[in-house]
Amino acid sequence: MVSICKSFSFAKGDIMLLGQPAQTDSRRPMGPSDLLKLAALGITSRSATSAAEIHCAILDITDPFWAPVGDVVADSLSDMVEDGLLRRDGRSGLMATDAGKELLADLFLRPTGRPGCLLERAALRLKLAFIDLAPSEIRRRYLESAIRDYEGEIAACERRCDDCRPAGHFGRQWRQHETERLRGDLSMLRHLVAGPHLSSSSLH
Repeated sequence: MVSICKSFSFAKGDIMLLGQPAQTDSRRPMGPSDLLKLAALGITSRSATSAAEIHCAILDITDPFWAPVGDVVADSLSDMVEDGLLRRDGRSGLMATDAGKELLADLFLRPTGRPGCLLERAALRLKLAFIDLAPSEIRRRYLESAIRDYEGEIAACERRCDDCRPAGHFGRQWRQHETERLRGDLSMLRHLVAGPHLSSSSLH
């Protein structure tokens, strides 16, 4: 994918979240406001970042599945500063606070909806973009949960492909194609959870 904001890059460093996720309603499905928090906290856990750069980074990561407008991102960032999740660093930079990093750890473990839907695909990209910041236990728990979700969705898709005769030949063929895409995603998730980097303390 061609970068929307070519000038943006993360500062690198061995940055890890606090060890335990915050105690919130961890089973409530994530919505768009949660995705904004996930993105902003992940980005600002790496380095001080301006609101404009945060917006560009979100578009780079989630395009074409999700594209929040700049005003919405700016309002969300202001709310996060007021809530103590972000702090100002210099004239325009924002940094995640300890409370923000605790919330980020919690957001990794929150459900994101059915695999394959647009919001879930955006959430998957965001979580994988920043999961290296989390302790290895949280990385594993998230990836194993995502694998279970994809396995369940693939089984449901296979039943629909077989049963949905009104869709016609081409419709059924396309559903089978979409199911194969989910299988590819599942294969990559299994590769990630089985790979040597799951427990690494420094991933870039």
